Amino acid sequence: MKNKIFLFSLIVFSAFVGAAVVYVFVDKAAHDHVEKKEMYHCPMHPAIIQDHFGTCPLCGMDLVLVKEESVSNGDHEHEGAISVNPAIVQSIGVTAMEVKESDLKKTIRIPGMVNYNAERMAVVNTRVAGWVLSNPKGIEGTRVRKGAKLAEFYSPDLIAAQEEFLHALKIDSSLAKSAKRNLEVMGLSSSLIEQVETKQEIVTKVPIDAPIPGVIIKKNLIQGDYISAGTELYRIADLNTVWITGYVYPKETKYLKLGMNVSLDLSALQEKHASGKLSFISPMVDFDTKTTELRVEFNNTNYKLKPGMDVDLFLHKDIGKGIQVPNTAVIRTGERNLVILSVGDGHYKPQNVLLGEDLGENIQILEGLAIGDSVVTSAHFLLDSESNLRKAMDAFMEKDTHAH
Repeated sequence: MKNKIFLFSLIVFSAFVGAAVVYVFVDKAAHDHVEKKEMYHCPMHPAIIQDHFGTCPLCGMDLVLVKEESVSNGDHEHEGAISVNPAIVQSIGVTAMEVKESDLKKTIRIPGMVNYNAERMAVVNTRVAGWVLSNPKGIEGTRVRKGAKLAEFYSPDLIAAQEEFLHALKIDSSLAKSAKRNLEVMGLSSSLIEQVETKQEIVTKVPIDAPIPGVIIKKNLIQGDYISAGTELYRIADLNTVWITGYVYPKETKYLKLGMNVSLDLSALQEKHASGKLSFISPMVDFDTKTTELRVEFNNTNYKLKPGMDVDLFLHKDIGKGIQVPNTAVIRTGERNLVILSVGDGHYKPQNVLLGEDLGENIQILEGLAIGDSVVTSAHFLLDSESNLRKAMDAFMEKDTHAH
């Protein structure tokens, strides 16, 4: 009886062990089958993965076979990184730069426009009424020198004042002095008053002269016109200096300081860069454009800068020492900014960074990088895509393994 019980127990134990061994081998084979089966993903949407060929439900692109040798998980030494085959690294042109501390210089490009220097303009008029006698000289755009005769006019009031002056000269010196002052107030020049006094003759054709050198920018008279006192006849602008006005956003005004040098790109005029001084910063912000006006004064003795021209101003400001990387090395997702670090042995991993000032081709990094780090500067979008693909693959495989 005891022998029968022992034999039965031995049979049951053997059956249990055999079943366990079969289960282990079958499960391992099934697991190996899961890991080795082909997977397909969308190149545009790495999260779309399936175990058969098809199209992406989001964009309709054909799914691409995931090659096992292209990328693999990082080991414990490079946690969070992906390992890329050296042949692929070379074929996609991955390059990297070492992070160093350097002097940070910010250049602000400001679209501007050339304007007249309002402090070097003049309006030509008369202080008495009269009629234009001669054909007025010049048209808009004509250069004139200071004192150049632009026109002549006849004024009954000036003739009467000259007669009074000549009469006063014969009677009393004090009366003559008063009459002379009256002619000055009416706008007769000192040279003409002296001529009247010396020759004892009345000037009937009174010249209208240019008060400053410059360019005629407005002309409002023709021969025979009746002109009233104070009527604007000409407007003249001295273009030896011009103002260039530009507009910046309020956040950029912290870099501005009155008197600072501003450069002007004159390459379009086949000239070297010119330099001017920042002469005005508006204390207000435009309600519509949300910008602040600034003004730079430039010498223009060669008249190369013409009012109405569009030009580019450049402000240069030293920020100090810090870390900067090429602007193209930063991947902006909308929710975060990151760069791809090369951590050695063909391993790469994404790194979140906090951006600082935009320095043109480069950008300041405030947090996330340290001196000595190696930042990928080209093909980083492909590495980021592979990193996202590996994350999606891991999630898919884990889900598929649990299902088995």
